[in-house]
Amino acid sequence: MNTNNLNKLQIQTEPETITDKESVVYPNPVEGVLNVELYKNNESQASIVVFNTMGQVVFQAKKQFSKGANQTQIDFTKYTPGLYILRVKDAQGEKQFKVIKK
Repeated sequence: MNTNNLNKLQIQTEPETITDKESVVYPNPVEGVLNVELYKNNESQASIVVFNTMGQVVFQAKKQFSKGANQTQIDFTKYTPGLYILRVKDAQGEKQFKVIKK
């Protein structure tokens, strides 16, 4: 991991991949297309929403996911640099991820 020592404050400068047991969101920070990989225990329809820091919806879609591994992409090229919240909600629950747009 590359770090910069700025008055003993460690700053991570490498891209980060956000993962949990059933989800992978990368690259983060994102410049172009954000990849969202989800594992589903059964077939379901999910709501995918991206919010900016003011709480405004900047992207919204409904996707049908099959049982097992699924992938979808979100084009971030049209968004201004900053912090965004990605929310994926379906019958299994809701997950939120912080995404940084470069």
